[in-house]
Amino acid sequence: MELGYILNSGNSDSEAFNVDTKIKNSFDNHSLELSLLYQYGEHDTIESRNRFLSELLYEYALSERFSLNYLLGYKDDKFSGFYYQFYTGPGAKYKVIKTPTQELSVDGNILYAYDDIQDTYTLGGVPVSYPYPEGSINQNDGYTNSYAAYRAQLLYSAQIKENVKFNQTLSYRSEFSDADNYFVYSKSSLSLKISDIFSAGVNYYVDYINKPAFGKTSTDRVFSFSLIADY
Repeated sequence: MELGYILNSGNSDSEAFNVDTKIKNSFDNHSLELSLLYQYGEHDTIESRNRFLSELLYEYALSERFSLNYLLGYKDDKFSGFYYQFYTGPGAKYKVIKTPTQELSVDGNILYAYDDIQDTYTLGGVPVSYPYPEGSINQNDGYTNSYAAYRAQLLYSAQIKENVKFNQTLSYRSEFSDADNYFVYSKSSLSLKISDIFSAGVNYYVDYINKPAFGKTSTDRVFSFSLIADY
């Protein structure tokens, strides 16, 4: 579990926190893993970030390196232009490298995906972001999109020193019938062990949408410092 918090007061008041956790349980050849990410921020009491990402992964190991899996994913980001995104489907995972200091895995899934796109607002033909100002604002209704998709993912970890570890997650999710509708997610992290349980961590998140919603940018980046607990 990773916890990060920032509080600023003075000429401007801002607050932000980050929770990133992973829970995994294995029994025989089966394993179940739950990943949760929540990020929230305010600037001068106005909400500026509200993002939640959750994935539930079931795996069945056929060997030490190869396993089959089933994925459930849900993403809710108030400022991305989507009310929510949902994806689910079967896949497989292979451990390309497995040594005492390094591990590299690749996996792929065939997915059913469902996107619920937010309503958009314009003022004088210009996109308006939250919070919406008073005045004559035109609302454009959102819509939904369901489609067949796939996801390819790379997971890498390296024990650089006895107390320093690097982790990299990189995933690419795309619609089969529209190659321009794709999403890229990356998390790069470096952790320093400070006790048997606790570590200090630095994380860099990149969330890319190739076809962003109206008035939104393609790339969202977050840099955070966290306290990590392993138990």
